[in-house]
Amino acid sequence: MHVAPVVSSGARTSGTRKEGFRPGLVIAFFALSYAISWAWENFKIVMLPIFVIGLMSAAIVWTWIYNRTGSILAVAVWHGVYNLTGATAAANDRGGLIGAAMWTFVVANAVVLLVFDRRARKAGRPSILGVTPTSGMA
Repeated sequence: MHVAPVVSSGARTSGTRKEGFRPGLVIAFFALSYAISWAWENFKIVMLPIFVIGLMSAAIVWTWIYNRTGSILAVAVWHGVYNLTGATAAANDRGGLIGAAMWTFVVANAVVLLVFDRRARKAGRPSILGVTPTSGMA
């Protein structure tokens, strides 16, 4: 799974959840799997920035889904839909149009979530992403 909520040691402080995405762990996982897996043999290294942008965007969307629903099942279903429409042979037929459309949809959703989150924080409202900043984070 690409995204999983990470609960900090002080997770249940004053009734709020402090969850977030740890991109370093995911990047390390995919870097390692890229290095040792035959499944990545056709992956062009020049596509790595596109892959990372898609990965981070999906992480934002999936973290938002988890924080809004509280359900890992909802995230798993979305993950399956994402993989089915973006990472199968059928999705890559006709030049990868379906995969590119799904990537664009997820990146656009992540951008919208980040814009709304920024507006909420500037207005003094809670984050729409469900992440509560701690004293060490801005």
